[in-house]
Amino acid sequence: MENTTQGNNGTDAKISRLEDLTDFIENAPMAMHWINGSGIIIWANQAELDMLGYTKEQYLNKHISNFHLDRDVIDTIMKRLIAKDTLKDYPARLLCRNGDLKYVLINSNVRWNNGEFIHTRCFTKDITDIVKEKEKMLQHIRDLESQIALQKNSGKFA
Repeated sequence: MENTTQGNNGTDAKISRLEDLTDFIENAPMAMHWINGSGIIIWANQAELDMLGYTKEQYLNKHISNFHLDRDVIDTIMKRLIAKDTLKDYPARLLCRNGDLKYVLINSNVRWNNGEFIHTRCFTKDITDIVKEKEKMLQHIRDLESQIALQKNSGKFA
């Protein structure tokens, strides 16, 4: 009788752990998705959907290249993953449903089973605000350099 109770407690604990892990990945604040070996998105968490503005119906079962601005970038990502590389902070640009562009860093590798590509394990970090802020600072520097050059040419700058 004790063994049955212990077995049920073990099963209950495993179910609870599975529910916790499922909740963790589905509701994590980091965008995550899985892509199969053909480049089809087979799963994405809510953070990924929210970041890009798509519903599951609009995003899942679509080719990942539909959401990348630069086809050569996603082609390189897939080739490297197929070659069993692990990507860390790989830059890419993604297209949002509303037409906006997201600058992201991708961390990804592949779950393999007996040599078969099962799916990627992809984590996507949105760095759009950082990139835009950097662009503003660079523009400000260019503007200052232009002002200095104008002052030098006009003789106002010694």
